[in-house]
Amino acid sequence: MVKPYACDRCSESFAKRHQLNRHIRKHEKPEKCPKCDYAAQYAKGVTRHVWVHHSKWAEETNYPSIQVTCKICKTVLQRPDYGPRHMKEVHGGKKRQRGPKG
Repeated sequence: MVKPYACDRCSESFAKRHQLNRHIRKHEKPEKCPKCDYAAQYAKGVTRHVWVHHSKWAEETNYPSIQVTCKICKTVLQRPDYGPRHMKEVHGGKKRQRGPKG
């Protein structure tokens, strides 16, 4: 099946225009870090980068926080993507499988 929306920068093609538009952001990475040369597809990627790599600067400048609070136990999670793991391990009783060193 031929997909009508092809990327002009690589060999990817897509069935829908919005899929191509989203893909093009991978090439362009329009969101830039205010502290270094890091670039990301979306602003949330830059915000996460800033808090991981430039946290002192982020605190000093009141950069928008990415911390979230668990609605059940009020634990503050440093990143929103830690939420599902927290819910599963703390409130669901399932510990994740770790490798031989962890």
